[in-house]
Amino acid sequence: MPLPISPAKLAAKNVRFVGPGESSLMRYVGSPHDFETWCTKLFDAITKDKVSVRIHDTYPLSEIVRVHRDLEGRKTTGKVLVKP
Repeated sequence: MPLPISPAKLAAKNVRFVGPGESSLMRYVGSPHDFETWCTKLFDAITKDKVSVRIHDTYPLSEIVRVHRDLEGRKTTGKVLVKP
């Protein structure tokens, strides 16, 4: 059992706990059809350069320890990709 954590400490950093059922995108998108519609709109915007997706770096899976260190050390900005 994890130790109790004050909700005030989490709120100060804009962090929250979610349970397994609460982390689903379906909480925010009502149906599979809506999910597909919004994904299509998003990827359309990305391909038309209306939305910029910044990729910080691509790491090989063999360097996963470095990935974690870089993330934890706040050495990254944007998305981090890991390739097998």
